Amino acid sequence: MAKQRIYKLEPVKLELIQPINWYVFILPLATIFIVIFGTILSIKTISIKSQESLSALSDSNNNQYKMNKENMDSEKERYQESIISENRQKWIN
Repeated sequence: MAKQRIYKLEPVKLELIQPINWYVFILPLATIFIVIFGTILSIKTISIKSQESLSALSDSNNNQYKMNKENMDSEKERYQESIISENRQKWIN
């Protein structure tokens, strides 16, 4: 029988002499920050614009109400004047 040789392998030590690529860590964090900041800014802008729109709508409704009230008051006044005029004419006759 042939003798079997037993080889003992030593572990190989590897050292990477390469600087850490910080872009790999910073870019995803910067992207997440930009997305979150952009989202918050968009929500804030939408909130402000919504408040402005609601305020403008409320002002418009109030103005429309005032105009309608003035029109109704003037129509009421005209109607009363026409009734008084008719009654005066009847009284004169």
